[in-house]
Amino acid sequence: MPDSWVAKYTQVKAAGLIADVPVPTAFPDGLVQYPKGTDPASKDVCNWESSQCFMDDTINVAPDGVLAIGFDDGPTEAVAAYADYFKKEEIVATHFLIGLQILTCPSCMTNLVNMQPEQHLASHSFTHTQLPLMQDLELVADIGWSLQVIYDYSGKIPLYIRPPQGDIDRRVMTIAREVFGVQVVMWNQDHLDWCLLDAGEKETLPDVCKGTTLDSINTAYKGMMDASPQKGVLLLVHEIRNASQAPFRTLIAGAKEKKWKIGPVTDVDAKLPWYENAATAGVKGEAVDDILTKRKPFTVAGGGSTITLNGDWSAGAGGNTSAGGSTSGKGKSGASAGGNSTQTNGTDAGNGNGTTGAGSPSASGSGLTMSSPIAAALGAVAGLVIAGLVTLQ
Repeated sequence: MPDSWVAKYTQVKAAGLIADVPVPTAFPDGLVQYPKGTDPASKDVCNWESSQCFMDDTINVAPDGVLAIGFDDGPTEAVAAYADYFKKEEIVATHFLIGLQILTCPSCMTNLVNMQPEQHLASHSFTHTQLPLMQDLELVADIGWSLQVIYDYSGKIPLYIRPPQGDIDRRVMTIAREVFGVQVVMWNQDHLDWCLLDAGEKETLPDVCKGTTLDSINTAYKGMMDASPQKGVLLLVHEIRNASQAPFRTLIAGAKEKKWKIGPVTDVDAKLPWYENAATAGVKGEAVDDILTKRKPFTVAGGGSTITLNGDWSAGAGGNTSAGGSTSGKGKSGASAGGNSTQTNGTDAGNGNGTTGAGSPSASGSGLTMSSPIAAALGAVAGLVIAGLVTLQ
């Protein structure tokens, strides 16, 4: 892990900006348990997975009439099938990406980066594990490497993260925000599209999927789009299976018929910048040597209903945003920031449910190699990887 990340964590920790929340333990049911006397529903902890508690200073609402779309668990081969549809319907969504999934299928990432209209990229962690179970510096590594690998393949430094399974507490949120300037995005609508299996796919789904069918999802989507008044939707959908595309197309057709504003999660407020180093789509990201920001995080209140950009953001993203201030375009992972990479060895595809295939991810030319600093990140979090990637939700 870069020394600068550790130094930044040490600085903000000493300044009292990291919430003092104990690390919980894992339960077999997938939930976490905090030490006795720590209430997961309290404002000071606010663990969503355990208590459905939303932190006021995370983004979890959308304005009336807005359908803000966030895809989780990419990039996978399934995303390529959306390309023509997105172009035809002029759909822009936010894609919350898993760092390891990018390394598993770099061609999938290249397809996503090159998609038109330009899609909005954000983090879904590096390992897709329950973030509250990590120690502080493990969190710094996991979040930091997810941002780094997205930058290395796209030239853009994400400003937003959606925690895997929605499992987050105030300690995780403050580390993401104070170390990397990253804002947490949740959702207010989820209709379990990931429960739909592709043709011929055999997988034992968890109990939460019982009763979820194409018809049930279509009915839920129709109810959302037909509602009056049009209560804003911050939607959670997934791009791990082709089967999720059918209900998504039904959703978009209904949204357009009812004149909803459709867009990425940044559409919850017109002031929200897309990236740390690029204010909007169509802007080339400033090349940096270090993904750390020099800006103070902008302020989120009311679940995202109020966004305040402080002086560091008043001129928009871009400019002198990097800790290193460099104009070099070479990323820490070995990939040229904003460039394409060609996979020649190892695994070049996800297997549908996001599990890591056999072999190690590697690439020729400007692509990733296991001798890169990303390999160090893999080693640092190796004990967390398999459990987090076997089932994506």
